[in-house]
Amino acid sequence: NINNVAALNATGNITTTGDVQARNIKATGKIDADGNISAGNWMWAKNGYGDAIGFGGDGYSGGLGRDYEIKMLSNHPLTIHSPTSSRGNDVILDIDGNMRVQTDISSLRNITASGNIESSQNVKGATLESTGRATVGEFVQLNGQAEVGKECQSNGLQGRTAEGKILSCVNGVWETIDANLKISTYSLKPPKHQLNMGVHSVCSLSNVKFYKGNNTPYISCEIIKNGNNWLFQTVYSTQCEAVCIN
Repeated sequence: NINNVAALNATGNITTTGDVQARNIKATGKIDADGNISAGNWMWAKNGYGDAIGFGGDGYSGGLGRDYEIKMLSNHPLTIHSPTSSRGNDVILDIDGNMRVQTDISSLRNITASGNIESSQNVKGATLESTGRATVGEFVQLNGQAEVGKECQSNGLQGRTAEGKILSCVNGVWETIDANLKISTYSLKPPKHQLNMGVHSVCSLSNVKFYKGNNTPYISCEIIKNGNNWLFQTVYSTQCEAVCIN
């Protein structure tokens, strides 16, 4: 036994088969242990740049309650990675269980989930794509506005007019089908032979009448599209009727 020694200095190793009990142990080099290192309080490690990281926990009665903590003295990021992997493919953080984050999550790459992603607030992005069925529990708000007859980029696109009518991209053109269809009828009688019926979604010939007793070589009723307007024209003693739908 060594008792009542003020200072013990050794230039070589100190070897013992028993325990070493002390108030503080200070080493200028490494501490190597073949077994576990147990601490009754926090364990602190320096990072070489004046900062320190601590491992421990407390019985704080706040929102987290009794917990295990990794505490950093300075406001610096915590990075967990594999030094043998190529940078960018590291496992930055792997959690086998639930993760509760009380601040924002910002990711520069993809976020992938094998389960559901649920939110009590908004889910917002540049494009929302579903490989299966899309179900909406309330209303669908379409903010994309277009005009009937104008060019569209992709068949199947859905939009709306400024008044709120639903539009669909069909063969590269915006079209609408209304539940409340507006039907207009037109009649063209001699001696009038041409009529501008205006702008409609579609126009069709509905009836043709021919007056007997005239030496007319032929009869003709014709509906043509001229820009956004529909033109109705006939020849000689032919009476024509048309119907247009908006």
